[in-house]
This record gives sequence, C-alpha cells and structure tokens, in this order.
Amino acid sequence: MKKKITTVILTMLIVASFVFGISPIGKLPAAAYGETKIPYAVSGGNIYFDPNKGAVIDCDDTVTEATIPERIGGIKVEVIENSAFRYRNNLISVTLPEGLKTIRGNAFYGCEALKKAMLPQSLTAIEGQAFTNCSALTEITLPAGLTTLEGSAFEGCSSLKSMAIPEGITEIENSLFRHCTALTGIILSSKTQAIKFYAFEGCTALATIEIPNSVTEIRFNAFRDCTSLTKIVIPDGVKEIDNNAFKNCSSLRKVVLPKELEEIAYDAFYGCSALTEIEIPSTVHRIGSDVFTGCSSLTSVKIPNAITEINSNTFAGCTSLATITFPGKINYIGDGAFRDCTALSQVVFSGAEEQWNQITIGANNAYLLNAEKIFAPYKLGDIDSNGKITSVDAVILKRWLAKWNISINESAADIDGNGKVTSADAVLLSRYLAKWNIPFFN
Repeated sequence: MKKKITTVILTMLIVASFVFGISPIGKLPAAAYGETKIPYAVSGGNIYFDPNKGAVIDCDDTVTEATIPERIGGIKVEVIENSAFRYRNNLISVTLPEGLKTIRGNAFYGCEALKKAMLPQSLTAIEGQAFTNCSALTEITLPAGLTTLEGSAFEGCSSLKSMAIPEGITEIENSLFRHCTALTGIILSSKTQAIKFYAFEGCTALATIEIPNSVTEIRFNAFRDCTSLTKIVIPDGVKEIDNNAFKNCSSLRKVVLPKELEEIAYDAFYGCSALTEIEIPSTVHRIGSDVFTGCSSLTSVKIPNAITEINSNTFAGCTSLATITFPGKINYIGDGAFRDCTALSQVVFSGAEEQWNQITIGANNAYLLNAEKIFAPYKLGDIDSNGKITSVDAVILKRWLAKWNISINESAADIDGNGKVTSADAVLLSRYLAKWNIPFFN
C-alpha cells in the first residue's frame, strides 16, 4: 500500500513539473532523493552534493569545468567539502556560487590543470591546503569579506603571479605562498600582524614586498630563498628577526632594520651575497651564529654597544668585509666568526689595547687577528670624543636620542652601563654636569 502511495506522489510531481514548469526531475527538493549524494551535471561529468551539509563533497575525474549554482535540489550551496576536487587533473576552471561560505582543507589540492578559480563575495574562509599544488593557477581574487586564510592554502601554486590580501586577514599563515615561484606582486593587508614560518619561502620571482607597519612578527624561513628580493624594510614593531628569515636572498642589496630591534637569530641573512651594508640598531643585544655567513658583498659593520659576544661563524665568508667596529664590552668571539674574511684589514675597538687582549677569541679567526687594530679608549660622558665632558656632549646626546642624523660614541653615552643608550643616560649626564654625585663617573 505504501509503495503505491509513493508511486502516486512521484507521478504527481512529474506531471506538475511539465504542466507548471516547477521542480523538474534534476532539481527535486533534496528530501525527495532519499540519499545524501546528489549528482549535478557540469562540463565533463558530475559534481556531488550533500544536502544535509549544504556541501559539494565529490567530483568525477572527467570534469573539466565546474560552474556551481547557488542551490542544488533547492538547498543552498555553502561549503566545498574537504578534498572534494582533490587531484581532479582534468579540471580547468571553477566558478563558485554566491552564498558559499567555506572552502575546506585540501578542497582543490593537486588540481594541476586548474587555471582559473572564481570566488564569490560571500566567501569567508579558505582552509589549509585548499589550493596547494594547483600549479597552473594564474589568477585568483580573494573576496573582501574573507576572514580566514589558513596555512599552505596556495603553497606550490607555481604559476600564480599576484595576490591582494583582504583587510580581514591579520596573519600570513605558515607556508601560505611557499614555492609560488611566479609570484611577483603581493599586497598585504594594512592590518597584518604576523608573517609566519615559510610564508614566502622559495618565491623566487618576488622582487619587492611592502611590509605594513602593523607587522610585529616575522617568523623563521619567512622569506628564505626569495632570490629576486632586492630590498626589505622591516617595521619598527618587530623585535626579533627569526632564524633563516632571509636566508639565501641572494639579490638582497638593502635591509632597513627596526629601530627597536632586540635580536637577530641564527642564519637570518645567511647567503645574502648582494648585501653591501647594514646598520644594526643600538638596541640589538644578541646576534646569533651564522647570521651574515656568505654575505660576500658586505664591506663594513658596526657592532652595537649592547653586544658582548660574537657567535661562531657570524661573519664567515664575508670576503669583502674590510672594517669591523666593536664596542668596548665585547668579551668573546666564537670559532670561525670571521673565517675567510680575506679583505678584513681594520678592526676598530672602543676600548684600550689591554681590554682587547682579554677577549676570548676562538679558532679560525686568523684574518681578524692579523688585521690592523685601532684602539679608541673612551671617557664616559665624552659623547663627541674630544677628551672633555661639557654641555655640548649633553646637547649632542639629546639630539641623537631625538633621531637627528648625527654620530656619537655609544660606549661613552651608555652612562648607566646597561648596554643601551636611552633618555636615562641623558638625564644622568645632565645631572653630572650640574655637579650631582653620579657614581657611574667615579
């Protein structure tokens, strides 16, 4: 009896479809199918839709072009499910519908023939590895309302040429554009706070990138092997350059470091063979091992006053380095720190010869040991190095702290001996000149 009733209902629906032009067989309400995998015909085959999830869940290997409607079986399409189009190597283009909210992880992973993907303005999330290794993809426009862009989403998209990141994205996630070897233009959101590890590693065509002032974090390997990158300005909010961050950026000629930078981790600029100069801020208190190894065009470096140790291989292979200036507080130079620095001819040391002789110097530093030594003992408070402490020194120090373009003897200006030159030192100097009993001068 039930079977007869079901047959009658279906017959009535079919008749209604022809008489009134509503709900043709291919677009019956989802409940009428009695299943959770509805086929929908596109060029070359079918895609498959789960009405319970509102998600496209699968695709025939033969599909070449997929224009997905806003509704299938009367149900809104809101999700492209995990791995729905994974390794569909005949897929050339896909157009996603308005109303779509999420592209799940691995959704288009390895679609090597995919050249074009049209995303809707309704899209808010692209999950991890969504388009990884879509090696033919040349263009894709991210919608303005996107708020989630997870790691490796475009990793290995080796034909992708440009990208603009929406304002809702605050972090460039891990490996997001790793090995996008054709990428020449990238516009970051003005609200970007962090560039995570491997984010742009191996983007060998990327020559320039403007890092927004909002960025406070550049993680390890972020720009490693960006061999076309010529200049980088790192925002003042960044306190640490993480390890390998710019390793093997062999075309990098100029780097502007943050004014309040505190640490440069190991291998940060390893192999930056075009780098000719770098000004290390006075706030830096640690430089890791191998930081400038192989920077064969670097000609001179001044080590900040707060540095007490030079780690192993820090300047190894800097074959053009002619002059190095050390603060008077250096007490250790590690093995091979200046190995193969064949042009090193002059060492300027802000201290007496007796102090230099007390420094522990490791093996493989022959070029450092054989270079001419210029000792520049300083008098605390003698900012202009004229042998006297006067009001002129106080004025020069205040102007230097106000970012005037002048040079000072930072060792002499570090009155409180904390390794940094700050307004506190200017106050102590002024009080000393006013005849206060300042113990640092005794």
